Amino acid sequence: MDYRERLERIVQVLKAQKHVKVADLSRELGTSDVTVRKDLTILEDRGVVVRTHGGASLAEKHETPVVPLVAPMERNAYARVIAREAGQFLADGMNVAIDAGAMSLELAREVARFNLVVVTNSIPAASYLASYEGVSLYVTAGSLYRRSMGLIGPKAVGCLADMNMDLCFLNTVGFSVDTGFSGTNLIEMQVKRSMLQRSMRSVILAEGTSWGMAGFCTFAQLEECNVLITDERLPGNARAALAEVETEVIYASLPGESANQASG
Repeated sequence: MDYRERLERIVQVLKAQKHVKVADLSRELGTSDVTVRKDLTILEDRGVVVRTHGGASLAEKHETPVVPLVAPMERNAYARVIAREAGQFLADGMNVAIDAGAMSLELAREVARFNLVVVTNSIPAASYLASYEGVSLYVTAGSLYRRSMGLIGPKAVGCLADMNMDLCFLNTVGFSVDTGFSGTNLIEMQVKRSMLQRSMRSVILAEGTSWGMAGFCTFAQLEECNVLITDERLPGNARAALAEVETEVIYASLPGESANQASG
């Protein structure tokens, strides 16, 4: 039984029994308690179930829940805090673009709290946002690039040609003063570039460990973007270099660590 089948079966059991224990689901699905807990966490994040001590109940507001179309990307603590910092730039009524990448799903969790328009080429982000009525969702056309689970190519770029966004959020594989923000796939970089050009403001999401890495192609220079959100792992020499760039830099910290912010 694969990931999607397990989620569907859990929902079916909860519809019939209203409440079920983890141990009972493990026997029903023929899998471990650990796997069941992970599946319940996914459904809880989507508002489908409510976790209880030792089990779960079906959330009343989701009589017909939407099961994710793709397996979730691994949740990363730094990706979560970076996405939360990005949430401060969101407001009801905005038109927002989200590209495909490692932080797109975490960002979608923040976006779901608002009533706005979202344009995305990210399959995980689109799947997550699909069940939120406050989000008017537009998904680009294109060919699937499995590495980032994003839609790319001329059709994806064409979908963005006539759209006017207040803000775009872009992932990057690497960044540096010399190579700017970069990635590994030329066609995917064209989609990022198009989102950047069609947006009034841009926010780049980059883990601190990505500093100094250069992908095959650059989609933007550092000064072309308004805001960079990275994390406390960014080395000191990188912070000094970014201070010379006219880009606002925000440093996200894990809970319990001190955060700081600098503007170039």
